[in-house]
Amino acid sequence: MSFLVVSLSYRSVPMADLERVAFREGALGDALSCILLTRDVLEAALLSTCNRTEVLAWTREPGPASVDVRRIIEDLRGLPRGWTDSRGLILEGEEAIRHLFLVVAGLDSMAPGESQIQGQVREAYRSACELGSVGPNMHALFGRALDAGRRVRAGSGLAKARLSLSEAGVEAIGAALGDLCGRETLVVGAGKMAELALQALRARGAGVAVVARRPEAGAALAKRVGCPFIPVAALEQALGRADAAVFATAAPHVILTGDSALRAARARDRDPLVIVDLGVPHNVDPEVGEVEGISLYDLDRLHLERATGADGWGRELSSARELALAEADRCAAWFRSRGANDFVTRVQQLATDLAASEAERAARAMGVSEEAIRDAVAQAVRGALRKILHTPTVRAKEAAARGDEAALETARWLFGLDDDAADSGAAGG
Repeated sequence: MSFLVVSLSYRSVPMADLERVAFREGALGDALSCILLTRDVLEAALLSTCNRTEVLAWTREPGPASVDVRRIIEDLRGLPRGWTDSRGLILEGEEAIRHLFLVVAGLDSMAPGESQIQGQVREAYRSACELGSVGPNMHALFGRALDAGRRVRAGSGLAKARLSLSEAGVEAIGAALGDLCGRETLVVGAGKMAELALQALRARGAGVAVVARRPEAGAALAKRVGCPFIPVAALEQALGRADAAVFATAAPHVILTGDSALRAARARDRDPLVIVDLGVPHNVDPEVGEVEGISLYDLDRLHLERATGADGWGRELSSARELALAEADRCAAWFRSRGANDFVTRVQQLATDLAASEAERAARAMGVSEEAIRDAVAQAVRGALRKILHTPTVRAKEAAARGDEAALETARWLFGLDDDAADSGAAGG
């Protein structure tokens, strides 16, 4: 198996560092082009979200490939050489497949069971397809993982008990302010996370308004949700009147500075302002958390205070994890079986060619030219060869199912098929 995942996620990297390796959509093409130029990477996709950056690759040799991928990330993001070595998680083969299936199901997220990651993985796969960086192996892998993610959510109760990061942020606001009914809140952003936050706030009875850098997108979201739109130039004044704000934009820079937050806090004549920053990189300067009268929740704080936890539905999570891992194991078994399928196909072709050759030789020896006799001889030879090859082909499939590559290599050698085995194994694992 030659599937590789180089993972930089909240599990091993502080959020302040994680935003240093985030890739925006416009940078994906350059990153994947560089990764595919390495000797050992055959196919690749790049997943970059608010709490993870992961390179998923099909490789000739996962060890050297992981080194090349880490160096490329460091070079493209302007990081010191070796920066990722102590921060990244390297997964290979079946372990990497299990990881992907857990990620797609939302079971490796800061908010366990959240559903947004499924769309993010699908988008990463779509982008890789458009850039031509995935081939038959990754097509099969992503297709199976995304299908499994849907089945896991439907079959485990996760779909009913899900918790997105946006919803986790709203939960934190509720914990800080108490009843949200009648509270005035802002959502800064116009994407999917912002829309989820608006829906969660409104469901709890809060008044909502959209603030966005792009007036067209912000106005469209506000119209769709049925709430006011506020241009980003008026953000400071709006914060002076609000009880809470959720920042969820794709901006590569800080939107709310410490000075701006300080002026907004001084203009307030109401309870403390609660701000949730879901951005990677930060949408809100961390210094805002030091401003008197403002309580700031970034992703680190949400995680540390278990606002993204799912303690009330552990049974659903456990069931979902079992289903996801079972699907991953089936996928890994399918990839293993391809080695046996290739072996069986080539042995059967060898038998067919041998039968034709022997039938021709026998016909010449008997001095006959009738087509019926020649066909009868060929059929007899093929039948005998099928009986001889039945047990070896069954044993080859059994070896593949248990991952016994050594047995398959021996079989290839015995039948003289080892010359091309290296090329076949490089693509198929």
